Amino acid sequence: MRRLLALLPLLLAAACASAPRGEAPAWQRWSATHGGVLGPAEAGSAYARAEAALTRIAGACACEHARVRVLDDSEPAAFAFRDGSLFVTRGLVALLDDGELSAALAHEVGHLTRRGDGLPGPEAERLADRLGAELLRASGLSPELMPRMLRRLGGPGVAERVAALEAAPAPAARVAMAD
Repeated sequence: MRRLLALLPLLLAAACASAPRGEAPAWQRWSATHGGVLGPAEAGSAYARAEAALTRIAGACACEHARVRVLDDSEPAAFAFRDGSLFVTRGLVALLDDGELSAALAHEVGHLTRRGDGLPGPEAERLADRLGAELLRASGLSPELMPRMLRRLGGPGVAERVAALEAAPAPAARVAMAD
């Protein structure tokens, strides 16, 4: 496990590449169906909080090229695209405190490791939770932010995901996205 995690920073750097020149990113059309991307002036403090949340974890995940954007949607949600684009909704930013917001982004970075590719939805979510908690720890933040964030969001399967986090061993390692 440690050897695999040692390679993750290299994989993460590759995942943060942008779309080929002249080609629109995959998320561009998708974002319009989720309220559209707000600019910093439109999103106000939500944009600043989202960027600060990413900054808190960026050093531990080698995702310096990742970028967070705020969607004009009141439903709390977060999303990630393979090019390193991370999205949070206005609703998510309003619901979570700063640490929990970092946990939400750490979870999304956990999806981008590609270690969960091919896993059924619930298993992929549990893996992203665990990798996100590892990333929080490596960033000097409490891994307890992950279950706290999940409890705040609620929803189906949250109790099982929190229980899985609490039962998982706590390795200290860097987490990185893959291409």
